[in-house]
Amino acid sequence: MSDRESFLSKWLEIIRGCTVNNTYKMAWARAITELASEMDYDSSISNMVEITLEQIAHKVLKLYWNQTIYFNLIQGANINLTPEIITWTKELIRKYQGEVNNKQPVRYEG
Repeated sequence: MSDRESFLSKWLEIIRGCTVNNTYKMAWARAITELASEMDYDSSISNMVEITLEQIAHKVLKLYWNQTIYFNLIQGANINLTPEIITWTKELIRKYQGEVNNKQPVRYEG
């Protein structure tokens, strides 16, 4: 098993064992998994993998953007208290749609 496969296998064990009581955990887990699977590994240099918070933020925003812009994602225990990630994502969508002057849903590909 390669270093990459070993890392992903261990990470998937962690994901399968965690409690999922909100979407943040799974969004972070998915972001980290996608980033790790996209990386080029050179185990002769190091067996360490560096994933930055900025990289994770881009992936998490992409997940929430696509769910929100297409499906108007509504979540949270109290529908009157929207989670901040959804509030921020909706604000970014409004700004984007205002700049392009079009309300047509567009996938986030960043």
